[in-house]
Amino acid sequence: MGVLERVMQRAASVVPAAAMVSVTLHEANGQVHTPVETDPLAARADEIHYRTGEGPCLEATATSSSGFTSSLDLAHDPRYPRFGPQVAELGMNAVCATELFTGGDPPRLGALNYYFRDAAAAADVYRDAMLLLAAHAAVGLHAARNLAAEQLRTSVELHHFRRAPLAPPDPAGPRPVPGRGSGSRPTGRDHAGHRRRGGGPRGTGPGRPGGRSVHTGYPTVRRGTDPLRWFSRRLSAGGAVS
Repeated sequence: MGVLERVMQRAASVVPAAAMVSVTLHEANGQVHTPVETDPLAARADEIHYRTGEGPCLEATATSSSGFTSSLDLAHDPRYPRFGPQVAELGMNAVCATELFTGGDPPRLGALNYYFRDAAAAADVYRDAMLLLAAHAAVGLHAARNLAAEQLRTSVELHHFRRAPLAPPDPAGPRPVPGRGSGSRPTGRDHAGHRRRGGGPRGTGPGRPGGRSVHTGYPTVRRGTDPLRWFSRRLSAGGAVS
């Protein structure tokens, strides 16, 4: 359940006398719309708001009002000569609107609209509770919009990253690793340029069995070889170990 759906549930419990509740939102491009309502009839009433440019909903959000606007006799309210009678024909005789205020200059984020069949019930609403609910709803909706915008920005950046072209290949081809793939054969010398003892390129240099270190003169042992086993084999073969 989204933020607005939870707001609808809470609004219905705060003002149980309301026949139906809706949310009006102002978009960045200036358009207004009704994303959620408790009754499809509320969306029709809101559409009359938008089409005529009149009504408590628009008045609460487009002006620096107290945040609460109402009409207790829609059929005869001189402030709304077009909106009032048309909504009264839908069976709604009163309406209250509280602005969704998050700070800044008008127009506001939107409004919570409460429609009443009984005008007397609209006169007895707990205004402070309605304003408090609208404030909490505005904060939650503002945070949800910011989160959605951040997720969209991250998604776009990731999309561009995935589609970014790879670096072009080197025209000269891959660079050979020294000592590999060059076609040269071992020279029988170590990395320092010293010729390995034993006269051969393999099996007798430092780090190989049978060779002696050019630095110390002592026999060398292959890495990973157990020294005790190596000495045992040397002694059994009659070889020198020092």
